[in-house]
Amino acid sequence: PPPPPCAYPIQNQRGGYHQPQYGQQPPQQQQQQQHTQTHDRKQYNQQRQQQHRQLKEQTCQVASLALGNYAYYMPFGRFFLGLQQRKSTAGGTNNDESKQATTSELQQMEKEATTKKKRGILQRVVDSHRSRREERKAKKMQKRQQSQQPLVVEEMERQRHPLRHILEEALAFSHWKKMQKELHHRERIEQQQKQQLAGELQPPKEEIEVDWNKWKYAMSDDYDLPSDQSSLVKELAARVLLKAKLMNGASNNNNKGVEQVDGKGGSSDNHGGDSTTTTSTTSLSGGTNVPNKPFSERVDNVPWGGVYSVDATRWWPRKDNGGKVVVATKISGLSEGGRLLAGYLKIMKWPKDLFVKFPFKLCSNGCNSEVAILHTLEWREKYKPWCMSPSAIQYNKDGFIYFRGHSKAGPKQRLEFGGGGGVGSSNNDELNNAGHSMIWYRPALSSLQDPELYVRTMIHTLDSAVADSLLRNQGTIGRFNVVLDCKGVGSKSIPSMTMVKKLFGFLQDHFPDRLGVLLVANLSGMAQMIMKMVLPFVTEDVRAKIHILPGNDEDRRRMLLQFIEEENVPVYFGGNDEYVFDIDEYYSDSGGVGAGEKCVLSEDEIRGYLETMPYHA
Repeated sequence: PPPPPCAYPIQNQRGGYHQPQYGQQPPQQQQQQQHTQTHDRKQYNQQRQQQHRQLKEQTCQVASLALGNYAYYMPFGRFFLGLQQRKSTAGGTNNDESKQATTSELQQMEKEATTKKKRGILQRVVDSHRSRREERKAKKMQKRQQSQQPLVVEEMERQRHPLRHILEEALAFSHWKKMQKELHHRERIEQQQKQQLAGELQPPKEEIEVDWNKWKYAMSDDYDLPSDQSSLVKELAARVLLKAKLMNGASNNNNKGVEQVDGKGGSSDNHGGDSTTTTSTTSLSGGTNVPNKPFSERVDNVPWGGVYSVDATRWWPRKDNGGKVVVATKISGLSEGGRLLAGYLKIMKWPKDLFVKFPFKLCSNGCNSEVAILHTLEWREKYKPWCMSPSAIQYNKDGFIYFRGHSKAGPKQRLEFGGGGGVGSSNNDELNNAGHSMIWYRPALSSLQDPELYVRTMIHTLDSAVADSLLRNQGTIGRFNVVLDCKGVGSKSIPSMTMVKKLFGFLQDHFPDRLGVLLVANLSGMAQMIMKMVLPFVTEDVRAKIHILPGNDEDRRRMLLQFIEEENVPVYFGGNDEYVFDIDEYYSDSGGVGAGEKCVLSEDEIRGYLETMPYHA
């Protein structure tokens, strides 16, 4: 910027003129300011030097006093001070010879005193250790004389340093303590081995606290019904029997217009009515007609797992058989089909008017509750879930799904058995065999080349697991738990949307209230995508039964042991079950249940339901 108007040219020392810059002081003012700063700096330095001299003088005074006091109390300090006083009183002679003589004498005397002092301290230490060593030797000699043992003292023992002797004794004591500890440990192990051989000691089991509220679906069974729900079970049983009787007695042309039946009509003691001249019964799902047989004969031909010889596996439980109670559960004791009907009513949310939208696809506008039971009966007659084909058996050669083992008994069962009874009692055996069947599902081992074989293998395993649970629990419960291992799941292991819808349609329509819990392990990114695809097809009640196992091996094992015994947990989950899937052994009988005959159909027969029951096609 241009200079201000008040800035006139100034004469410098050389007589010239210069124009000062904007914001700059004239040279005279700059020189005066520098002179003032130099004077102030010199004055400040003089003050600092004076302070340092005063501090040195004070320090010298204090040091001289301290050295004087120190020299007075040091050896020969008084002699040195007295010598100085004598010199001062003698006239202050200060020749070089006397000074050198005095200095040499003082050094010699000080050296002798220091040497004598060091010798005195060393002598006291040596005498102290020698006296202690003599005392220890005397004590040892006294003990050996008392024990009449010969005294052997080596010459090197006398010449050893006292500190070395102490360290050696400490080392010997430490070695003795270590040997004693090893000896006690060895004795304890030998004693435990003797007790185990004698059968007196049992290996302690790991006590794991069980969260009953979390695992109530995995072990318990809600077979205690209030009065209103019990009345609904009885009413539905009567309506199913009456509708089956009407369908069986009506002609083929009039079967499509069956009117709604009053739930109070009919009798639960009638198992199908009189035989008629018609040869078939109209399908409820729009498929081909089913053979016209009495209701009792129809339900006896579709047992769980294909086990016909045992009453506990009946699909429609009987209340009595010639006056003899077959299944003594509280629900089954209410009426025929008690346990089965209770499962359907639970899915239907216990409707008071027994008019619901279930099955969801068949009854989208609503229908009577008995339609769902008769619809499942027709499906079991046509699909035959307990049967397999040779190709379906070979499809599961790697054992991607199988059932084995069972969960622990629930709290209600423990109360019924009186806490399990004593060792070896029948109650204890029944309690140990109670619980839900365990299904182990590893989709990474499966191939999805044939969707029909995939669904058939899955449904056959679930049906066999229900039969296994009914056999072990004497006709009660009939549930299964599924452990889904997602380890190694890739894009080839993901089923199509059509397969998922068909599978979940089977499960919701024909396996109501049969799932205990679903445990998902090793949940990877691909498995999470499968879960997101599957969850929209399940109800809220089923979602409450899904649990994710921890990724840590120890935490996952402890979580499984809350409701499964360790001998029923596979090795690949940290358990003790070393079972290896064998296709010939597993399918030797009716799905591994062990009480039924093996059912093998042809390839056309297992796919026949696609024409006879297009509802599921």
